[in-house]
Formats: sequence, C-alpha cells, structure tokens
Amino acid sequence: MPSAPVSSAPVPPTSAVPAAEAVPTAPVTGVPYPATGIPYPLTAPPYGPAPTPRRSPWGVVFGIVSAVLLVVSGTLGVLYYQQREEARRTSADQQAQITALQTEVDQLKDELDDVETQLQRTEDDLADAEECVEAVQAFIDLVTNVAASGGMNVAELEAEASRLMFEMVMSCDVSL
Repeated sequence: MPSAPVSSAPVPPTSAVPAAEAVPTAPVTGVPYPATGIPYPLTAPPYGPAPTPRRSPWGVVFGIVSAVLLVVSGTLGVLYYQQREEARRTSADQQAQITALQTEVDQLKDELDDVETQLQRTEDDLADAEECVEAVQAFIDLVTNVAASGGMNVAELEAEASRLMFEMVMSCDVSL
C-alpha cells in the first residue's frame, strides 16, 4: 500500500472568527494572545513615571532603635564575658588559697598533737616529781622526829626508815 506523503508545512487553523475581527485596528506592538492571536494592548502610563515610595518616619525610628539595641546587647555581652573571666580567676585564686590554708591547718594539727603529747609527758613528770618530794619530805620528817624525841625503838625506826627509803627510791627513780 502506498502511503500518503506527509507534509511538514503548518496547516492554517480554521476558526469561526470572521477575518475582519481577527485584524486589529491599532498598530501591533505586543505579543499576541495565545488563543486568539490578538496582540496585548500596550498603553503608556497616564501620569508619567511612577512616583518614588515615601519613607515612613517609623522605619527610621525602628532602624535607630534596632541599632541602639544591637550596641547595648553587644556591650552587655562583652561585660558579661569579662565578669565571668574575672570570677573564674578569683575562684581559681581562692581555691589555691583554700588548698594552702588546708595544708597549713593540717601542719598545725600535727604540731598541736605533738604539743599535747609533750604536755601530757610534762604533767606526768610533774606528778612523779611531786611524789618524790613528798617521799623525801616524809623521810626528813622521820629523821627530825627521831632527833627531837630523843630516841625511838631501834626495830621500829629501822622498819620505818626502810619503808620510807623504798618509797623515795621508787618515786624518785633512784637506784641504790
């Protein structure tokens, strides 16, 4: 079967619009409407160029207030940062002081323990010395009583002197 030749030429559209309506009376300077082929009408602005927009005073006030708030917030941020750094340095210094003072307190507690031990030894030595003095005084009193009375039984005197001598040796830490 022989095929019909295909042509690549555009086929004019058939329209129901009469030819007189399809042609505009004004000069064509715009792009035609897509459906009808009639160009868009172009007209000049009726009052000249477009007026420049007016600036509201509130826009200027808002801009100034925004700038002031930006500067104030920046200043407060810088002051906060400086205060925080100063507080950190102060805290570190105080921690160092606390550590040094704690070390000093520990040393003073050790010294206090040593001094209390020495005080206890001294009090014990004082009590021993008082016992020694009392024993020596008792022996001296015995000798004075024997000399004043003019005599005593030798057996009694020897027993009492031995007892007092033993007390002196024990309390005074003296060896014979």
